Amino acid sequence: MVKAAEAAKKQLTYTEASTSKTVARAERIDICETWVATCTAINIPLSKSDHPALRKFLNERVINGGAIPGFHQLQEMYLGAVYEREKEELKTLLAGKPLAVIFDETPDVEGRCVLNILLAPLEKAHSGRILAYLADTVFLEQCNHSTVSVAVVRCLQEYSINNEDVIVFDTDNAAYMKKAFTAALQSLFPNSLHITCMAHIMNLIGNAFRKPFVQLNSFMMSFSQMFFNAGSRKRRYLCFMTNKLPRKKAVMPPNPCATRWNSWFSAVQYHTQHFGLYKEFIEMEIEVCSRSVPQSVERLHEMLQDPDLAQSPINIMADKCKSFLSLLDIFQSRRPVTTKIFTYMEDLQVVFAANKELQYEACAEYFEGFDLPHTTKTQILCTVGQAYENAEEKLTKYMSHGQPAIEFLQEVRVFDPRHIAFLDDSVASYKAIPGFTEVQSDEFDSYFKTLGPAALRVAPSGVVIWMCFGMAYRRDFLC
Repeated sequence: MVKAAEAAKKQLTYTEASTSKTVARAERIDICETWVATCTAINIPLSKSDHPALRKFLNERVINGGAIPGFHQLQEMYLGAVYEREKEELKTLLAGKPLAVIFDETPDVEGRCVLNILLAPLEKAHSGRILAYLADTVFLEQCNHSTVSVAVVRCLQEYSINNEDVIVFDTDNAAYMKKAFTAALQSLFPNSLHITCMAHIMNLIGNAFRKPFVQLNSFMMSFSQMFFNAGSRKRRYLCFMTNKLPRKKAVMPPNPCATRWNSWFSAVQYHTQHFGLYKEFIEMEIEVCSRSVPQSVERLHEMLQDPDLAQSPINIMADKCKSFLSLLDIFQSRRPVTTKIFTYMEDLQVVFAANKELQYEACAEYFEGFDLPHTTKTQILCTVGQAYENAEEKLTKYMSHGQPAIEFLQEVRVFDPRHIAFLDDSVASYKAIPGFTEVQSDEFDSYFKTLGPAALRVAPSGVVIWMCFGMAYRRDFLC
């Protein structure tokens, strides 16, 4: 009788049992989805959940960690729900805010065209920066202006973005990207303007500048190829440099890469510092390799037979490329430079014009210590002149029609009080800035005559805070 009574006490009602199962199931779903969200947020592959060490940690150190299943079940049952939840949160974050839409195409490892679409609300986050969010990744069978524009419009509709809220389209300088805006996006999004990547433009100008240096380009390519899949040669090189320069840490030269736009010029800076040691190292490599000398090493050995002829163009390039490196670093940084871009381009145009016709006397420093005939020096200077002509032609293209937003970049300098002295003080003159017609004429006059000059007078060390002159008009993408 006593045992029957105890058994009756332990039995649960159907409602209690159902509630208990429901709570346990909710807790299991919560820990699994939280785990998936955490792993994806910090780029930990879900497959790591199956690692014995991590599995032991989850079971012993994490409350309900034993409820986290293996990789395949996480992917099939929970990843989709986490994605949809994050997507809804992003929709809420973007709703009603002015946006910049950034999209770019790149091939994947299988050669497919992959279009990445990012959305950036033009309001500063808690970190003080404007953050961009990956909204969609689209695999395109064909990459042209039509498929790109359709993918972008579909993405914006999926996130319930109002057409009037899109302020900026930011792409690279490909022709089909420009046509995607002019043929479709421009008419659908009336408040938008199209800005192409300034870092990409600077890379194109830099490529035009270095193109005439045929021998230098050949040297750079051969030096890079010498270390391709050659781990033992890299070790010998580092050991050689350590012995020759004991006070400096030996490092490999930067590898020129098409996707890292300043890598070629950075490699030139490296070579100009170590060029005097290359001939000895190449001769050592020829002895080590004996009959199996790579073609890249043979080409370098041939070029270095006259080191003076090879080094002088490197010295010139190392000095002249500083302006490219500086601007590439600026345009690839996260610092706000919108109001300075046109000034940077004007300054670069002056540099090109001044250096296009170099006089022999002005370049004497590059030939000091080198035994070169006058005709060779003249030929090198002609090459430099041709490089500046190429770069100037490319820059002129992007200061006219090549950059779709060139008028906007020229007018937007009005937000920096340092430029108002030589800008027009009429609101009607700033037609390329979206929404600028909202500015009241009396407020604009006050900015030009009073607020702007006052900001310059009180600015410490020439640092000026950009003025928005308390108007109804304000565009955070300038910051």
